[in-house]
Amino acid sequence: MSLDSLQRNVITVNLGHIMTGYSIGWSSPELVKLLDAEQSPLPDVITTTEASWIASSFTAGLIIGSGSMCVLFYATMIFENAVSSVAPETASIVLGLTQFAGAIVTPFFIDKYGRRTLLMTSLPLCCLFLVSYR
Repeated sequence: MSLDSLQRNVITVNLGHIMTGYSIGWSSPELVKLLDAEQSPLPDVITTTEASWIASSFTAGLIIGSGSMCVLFYATMIFENAVSSVAPETASIVLGLTQFAGAIVTPFFIDKYGRRTLLMTSLPLCCLFLVSYR
């Protein structure tokens, strides 16, 4: 795998994660409008249970559609093709532990700083690191 091909793959996966983050941020302001009888474009106001289903389905769809699950399923093969000094199995375990730690820490950051602040901070940083990857 050439460096250009690897760089394209890394950018694609990271953009998928950025899209997933924005999908999670989407549900917050729009669901409030759908729950309000005056602002909702729907003929009937949705219930809170329906709102949670909408947010969950949309988010799950974008997570699956972003390709991040494919990266996780084929992580060992991807790390084998990367030709690193770290064993592919070890790199896959580190990837899984990193995602697990992120899932534990994320709710605390969202509570402390807010979803909008985190998204507005992380997008420029992701773009900066993707551009400076070479």
